[in-house]
Formats: sequence, C-alpha cells, structure tokens
Amino acid sequence: MNRRFAPVVAVIVSVAGCGGNDTPTSPTTTSSFVSPAGSWSGSISDPISGDGTAQLSLTDQGQNRLSGTWSATFRNGDSFSGPAFAELTPPTGYGMMLYVLPQSECTGSSGSALLGFTLIEVAVTSSRLTAVSGRLSCNGFSFGTVNLSKR
Repeated sequence: MNRRFAPVVAVIVSVAGCGGNDTPTSPTTTSSFVSPAGSWSGSISDPISGDGTAQLSLTDQGQNRLSGTWSATFRNGDSFSGPAFAELTPPTGYGMMLYVLPQSECTGSSGSALLGFTLIEVAVTSSRLTAVSGRLSCNGFSFGTVNLSKR
C-alpha cells in the first residue's frame, strides 16, 4: 500500500469502528437519519489554519453512500479542495471524508501538510450540518468544527 494513503485508511477504519454499543437494543433503520445530500456552505475552524469558510456538495449514490466535492478557504490564506465521501454507519449516523488534491507527500519538513478531514459526530437536519472535524496531517490529528447551512 502506498505510504501516504496509510493514514487515510487508518482513519476510515477507526471511524467505521466507532459504533458505540456492540449489540443494539432495538432495530436500527436508516430512515431515522437525514441525508446530507445537497449543497452546503458555512464555517470551518481548526487549530492549524484557524477560521474559514467551507462549501460541501454531496450527491446520493445509493445504499446510503454519497460523493461530491468540498472546498475551504481560511483567513490565514490556506485553501484546500477535493473529493468528498459520506456513508451512513448506524447507529451513529453519517461519517465523512474530505480528501485534499493534490495529495501531499509526508516527507522532510512537511509534517503539517494536510491530507484531509474526517467529519465525525455529524448532525444533519433539513437546513444545518454540524460536525467535529478531524484534520489529518502528516504529523497526526487535530480537531476543529464545521457548521454549514443548506443552500
């Protein structure tokens, strides 16, 4: 496996494993979750780039999976964009990966190079999407927030 994708795969596996109880006490249905499909815009914040604005556009691909694009521009001048993927993981809801293109290499002094964001604790209503954002860089994780409104 390519070394630069190993951290991304590790994040996906860890997010998928964050399901809470091993045995649900009642049947889980996907109809209780609001889909994040659509176009969103609002704020993003993380401890490395600071505050900024973000856009997210997701299209339903069937079987509770979505794909699309995202972009963010921070007040410090950082700007990132790339593909976005979301998947329903009952009983906790949707998990999302926001990848950065072009992909950074984790060599030399590029420890803070951004590889992508993992959105966890995603809460979606008909007009708002909020989440904790895990910024994945070459030197690990830092956490921030995303607060988006439906366009």
